[in-house]
Amino acid sequence: MRFEVVRDIDGELGAPIEEVAQDAVDATAGLYTSDASLDVEEQLRIQLHARGIAAVDEASISELAHGIRSGHHVSIAGSDGPDVPLA
Repeated sequence: MRFEVVRDIDGELGAPIEEVAQDAVDATAGLYTSDASLDVEEQLRIQLHARGIAAVDEASISELAHGIRSGHHVSIAGSDGPDVPLA
């Protein structure tokens, strides 16, 4: 799974890109937990963009969204999260 910087926030992301992506995934998963009608793919794009990054391809977004909808803890490769690494 690859991500790219789409805009800098004050010149840098403030953390490794994998950690920033993990924050976006976790935020999306939290929102989905409270609203099962949420468009997970769109919310994931919004959360990533708000942090200044984007997934390199739509397959990555689909894979992450599937993991979130399945109720798994989705872990970005290289982050400190356990459970289901998607890379």
